Amino acid sequence: MNHCHLALGKILLISVMSSASAIDTGPPDTSSPRGTFDSFLSLTHELAGRYTAYLADPNQETQHALVRTIDRGQFLMNLSEIAPTARREVAADAVVKIWSLVARVELPRSEDIPDAAAFGNDGPLAHQPPKWRLPGTGIVIQRVDEGQQTGEFLFSAQTIASLDRYIEAAQELPYLRQEPVADLSGTLDRFSGWMLPPRLVARIPGWAQHPIAGQVVWKWLLIFASLALYGLLVIMVWRWAKHRKWDSRAITLLRKLTTPLVVLVFMRLVRVFLNEQVQTTGVAVALPDYLAELATGVALVWVVWWLAVWIPNIFIGSPRVSARSLNAGMVRLIVRAIAVLA
Repeated sequence: MNHCHLALGKILLISVMSSASAIDTGPPDTSSPRGTFDSFLSLTHELAGRYTAYLADPNQETQHALVRTIDRGQFLMNLSEIAPTARREVAADAVVKIWSLVARVELPRSEDIPDAAAFGNDGPLAHQPPKWRLPGTGIVIQRVDEGQQTGEFLFSAQTIASLDRYIEAAQELPYLRQEPVADLSGTLDRFSGWMLPPRLVARIPGWAQHPIAGQVVWKWLLIFASLALYGLLVIMVWRWAKHRKWDSRAITLLRKLTTPLVVLVFMRLVRVFLNEQVQTTGVAVALPDYLAELATGVALVWVVWWLAVWIPNIFIGSPRVSARSLNAGMVRLIVRAIAVLA
């Protein structure tokens, strides 16, 4: 595992982008194929520094700096055909795979890549489709004609959808700027947060590094273990809360509300742990977000229901209102109807 991480660090550190000599923290230039491709090379150069810094000192700061840099890859991709919950993973995977393809071909000079003026009314490419293909590859940078990114030149949706096929076809091609590296994208699948640093992941047995449904086994095990501990905690709190007999006192209400609050708060913590530390991938990439939304809905319904039980009792318990009066019955009916609608 250490060899895999060091290999990726070596790959990223090799300068395949002579035009990118400094880390760029501003928004990427996507005004032309030239701008987008240069921005991609600059992003890769920045990733080299961020990734090397993370390997040298895995901590919250270096991890967040690396993740922020990876996330910037989304601005270079046309992800309109990708589900929103999967766009971060798809974009990160696309950056690695496009780089792997770029490293196998001769790169054109920056001035030979069309700029925005080339597609203008008086430009030499005015009568051609507004796109550019990297010679020797299927990688296409194309202008977006609709949506929020209209007018920007991005790596096309077709390119992103075909990357696996392109990578498979290019497996036998030599790397022109560094030695071949096996399973480059697999390193991304095994990447984890600072709480699970590379040196710890390196000790995981080989069988647990095997991918299943786009995610390595040890990540699946951590997901199941996290959810099991979460479920056990909820059950323990629920059993503690239910032993108190119901009455209209506020302290009793708070005890009953403990369970939904635990459901809500601790699922948020599980979500952060799985997203930022385990770094879920594959078919499970959106699982923490879905579970967090489900837990939020369950907790809110739970809270509303107990409030609907408690509020009428407070009103009816008033010495001014008879428990058998029409007012008491109306209070129960109205509050519970509101609870059901909520």
